[in-house]
Amino acid sequence: MSRRAFAWSVLALLAGCHPSACGAFLSPPDALPPEQPPLVTAQAEAGPLEVGAARVDFRFPGSVWLAGFGFCRPSEGQADPLAARAIALRRGKLTALVIGCDLVGLHNYQVQALRKRLSDVATPDAVLLAATHTHSGPDTLGLWGLLPPLCSGLEDEVVDEVLRAIEAAARAAVDRLEPARARWACAEAPERGVSRNRRDPEWIDRRLTAVAFEALDGRPIATLVHFACHPEGLGSKNRLLSADFPAGLYERVEGERGGVCVFLNGALGGMVTLDAPDHSLAAVRAVGVRLGDLALAALASSSRALPRSPALRAVRQPLWVPVQNRSYHLAHAFSILGPRPFRNGCTQSEVFALALGPLVLLSVPGEALPRLGFELEERVAGEPVLLVGLGGDELGYLLRPEDWEAERYHYERSVSPGPLAGELLRWAVEAVATALARPPAEATRGR
Repeated sequence: MSRRAFAWSVLALLAGCHPSACGAFLSPPDALPPEQPPLVTAQAEAGPLEVGAARVDFRFPGSVWLAGFGFCRPSEGQADPLAARAIALRRGKLTALVIGCDLVGLHNYQVQALRKRLSDVATPDAVLLAATHTHSGPDTLGLWGLLPPLCSGLEDEVVDEVLRAIEAAARAAVDRLEPARARWACAEAPERGVSRNRRDPEWIDRRLTAVAFEALDGRPIATLVHFACHPEGLGSKNRLLSADFPAGLYERVEGERGGVCVFLNGALGGMVTLDAPDHSLAAVRAVGVRLGDLALAALASSSRALPRSPALRAVRQPLWVPVQNRSYHLAHAFSILGPRPFRNGCTQSEVFALALGPLVLLSVPGEALPRLGFELEERVAGEPVLLVGLGGDELGYLLRPEDWEAERYHYERSVSPGPLAGELLRWAVEAVATALARPPAEATRGR
């Protein structure tokens, strides 16, 4: 039995005498909630596009618990910077933010807190915050401390620094807003040497999409790069803080173009991982550089311009997600996850979409498997439609309900809220897609 399995077994025994865990542990929900919170929308009035971007590094006080692999893994140094990278978009009175963070994930309550902190400079319902899912960053979820599930890995000084840096990056990006234009391009990653799917080799998204934001004089402001792959190339024996392969991507794109490079992950679940020759820093970084080369080449040869004054719209579907995984209820009962809201066997989360003209960023609250990711993207009208993993939350693996019993997904089931989550995602994405399909009004719920 692994250390993690043993620890969860101990907690399961303790749960029998814990009143707040007992009910949900014995009888997790077996149906979707009859009602969900209302859809929230924000849309811009007429006006030119303005864009700003900024990066703020995380600076942690000494060693931290490393997230993503086994517990009790203290950091022993830093290989490359971890940062919050923000792109601000403004049209009329609506100010949106796209923020990518070199973190394993964030809880929805942390995301909601940041939206409130930024409400004086941005439209709260138009803030997309996503984690890259690096497995060499600090524990921001609580699952990888000294002895989970008995001790949370959440440390106040680490969480405070994460929130500080994200807020600072967002505010700096808004401060740098200027008239801008945008263009995008796609490339196909090679079948070998970048990513692979350990479970289903034929189901993998090899598309890389790059979006260039430039001032009207052509000066680069930001480059958004979207690709699906677990940043876990350095392996479980690594003890250095690192962004993993995105470090090479940032270095290559920013070194060539300037501006700020923001990485957003895609449908990385089940198990889309790096295809590198070994776990060395050089090998992992080389994959990121290769992705950077693909992005730069695509933008140089085949980019397509977005409209000069593109419609800017945000749609958010708040959710109460049924949690059928007993381990999640135990973690909640023992405060491993911090003050994460649970109610009637469900936890709070969301699906979010930000549309800039025909381009749609569709964020889901966890690690969607590729087959589910393809399906959800197809439900939304746009070009391109980019499914953003770990957007607004990290619930774990997100599977199609019909794939739930497949033996090859034994591990994914153990770190997933359950099959009802996949069913609810389908409903939520359909609701978001319907709202996006409505003709945009020249009004806003902006700040």
